[in-house]
Amino acid sequence: MKLKLAGSVCQGSGANNEDGWGFIGEEGDVDAAWILDGVTGINGKTYLPAGSDAAWFVARASHHLRALAGGRR
Repeated sequence: MKLKLAGSVCQGSGANNEDGWGFIGEEGDVDAAWILDGVTGINGKTYLPAGSDAAWFVARASHHLRALAGGRR
């Protein structure tokens, strides 16, 4: 059974987009897909090298999901 990527919307509501998504395969033949809902921080301070700590976490999680699912880094 082939899965097809129909579309995606990932627009944050704050100064930093803390949401993310990704997939492995081609748009017409998707092997794996994920959606990550970033959580807006409770204050304006960041400890990690990104627009916000949540944005950093989502980017790193997506990177590792792609690697673990057999995709390219």
